[in-house]
Amino acid sequence: MSYRTQVFSMLPWVGGVNTSIDASLIGKNQLTVAKNVIFDTRGSRRQRPAINYDFDDASSSTSSLLGISDYWFGSSNGTKTQYVVGVSENFSVYQYIPTTGARTTLSLSSTSTQWTAAISSVSFETFNNKLIWAADGTDNKVMVWSGSGSYSNLSNAPEGSIVRQHLGRLWMNDKNNKDRLHYSETFDETVWNGLGDSGAIDIGIGDGDPDGITAIFPSFKGDLFVAKRTKLYRIKGYTPGFFEVELVSSGIGCVSHNSIALIDQDDMFFVSERGVHSMRATASFGDFEAKYLSADIQKTFNDNFVKSRLKLCQAAYIPNINSYVLAVTDSDFSSTINKALWAYNIELNAWYLFAPNIDCESLAPVVNSNKKIFYVGSSTNRLGQGLVDSENDTSESGVSSAILFNVATGFIFPSDNPYVVCGFKKVGLVFNPTSGYNLTIRFQIDNQEEQIFTLTGGSSEVLGTSFILGSSILQPTSVMEPAILSVDGYGRSFKLTIEQSATDKNIELQGFVVEYEQQGPAQTSGILT
Repeated sequence: MSYRTQVFSMLPWVGGVNTSIDASLIGKNQLTVAKNVIFDTRGSRRQRPAINYDFDDASSSTSSLLGISDYWFGSSNGTKTQYVVGVSENFSVYQYIPTTGARTTLSLSSTSTQWTAAISSVSFETFNNKLIWAADGTDNKVMVWSGSGSYSNLSNAPEGSIVRQHLGRLWMNDKNNKDRLHYSETFDETVWNGLGDSGAIDIGIGDGDPDGITAIFPSFKGDLFVAKRTKLYRIKGYTPGFFEVELVSSGIGCVSHNSIALIDQDDMFFVSERGVHSMRATASFGDFEAKYLSADIQKTFNDNFVKSRLKLCQAAYIPNINSYVLAVTDSDFSSTINKALWAYNIELNAWYLFAPNIDCESLAPVVNSNKKIFYVGSSTNRLGQGLVDSENDTSESGVSSAILFNVATGFIFPSDNPYVVCGFKKVGLVFNPTSGYNLTIRFQIDNQEEQIFTLTGGSSEVLGTSFILGSSILQPTSVMEPAILSVDGYGRSFKLTIEQSATDKNIELQGFVVEYEQQGPAQTSGILT
């Protein structure tokens, strides 16, 4: 009996990482590996932009930069001034010029009290044209800075570790009364403790939560959500006499105030001890686990994300890459500091490992040149700039290192039947080439030895000079066309891995096709040429 070849096509190829299901059972569109990757606006995959750790003009030290904030404030002539402000583990406060990285150490007012207790996290809020920040640590006062001169203790404020504005008031937890939420007088951050129309609300006293208030969310559809470690509450109402507390979830809370990111005006993402969540879904469905955003990477979340440091994870929503970016301690790279940037593409509902083995103790979105990028604070007290247009990361000492793109599918059964044996003939990679690329392609049939190919090319390939027959592509850089490689072998499934193997620019990867011959009458036909 004769057989006709068939083509398995994965176009568009927009699935993200799925570590929660066996590699032979995940969706054909999904990946087992997606490192140093970003999803283009068209859904294609390409090498991520760079991170520059030599961005600031400071020297490295042994203290971590635990918190950073984009601070804009207005002056009397109607102009706006921008600084990035950072707070270090050693209590130092820095002002950075966001375009140059020039750093100035700010001084504490002589009439204010400096922190003395060790800190591990910092919370920022801009209110009444001032930057206000709080930190953990017993007796550490809330601080305020107006954009010039020294910073000082926030007058009359309770001892809180997290701050947020809502309804024209500043809201704050209480380090000494773990269930209490304070709010200031309207438009005045210096009036508290029942004076004026300030006051406090006790949230879920005796609800069995072990930590008390751990996070205050941005205003969302007129309400204020407040989380404990295992509980989520909503505060309704617009004036103190009508504030009403409602329990939203008795099982899902928020472990890190800094993991919260407002997604435009439609949603908020946050991290609980059980996973990553959408506020819109949680408020509608409560504890319903199927609504977890982290479902596809739940095994990684459970096994790799260091639970003792989840409270120190930090996140940002970056509209320019349409992604929620999460700085977390991943045991594959470190167990003591945040050293991985995981990201979730909101449009495609796809997870990817934006940057493995990257020092990211703190993370914040910053507007730079009219676009929002992110900055990271390192464990060596340095400020790094993300989303830099480069193929190389830059270390604190100015050394460049290649960003090596790496994606891998699961084991795909092209006939949708794990009992059908196929004869594999060719694999085609569909991409937009750049000015130069150098890739290693690995094609594995079942558990057999990988078939390995090197793919180089781009507009620099010259026929008769640098063009290599069988691996180089002779084509204009603007053309999207498959690169065809011959493979050989019989099996039930295949796995495709694509790795960048040199410092050349990477490709914009759209998808792939595989030609195979099914054992049995073919239903469709097609031959790659």
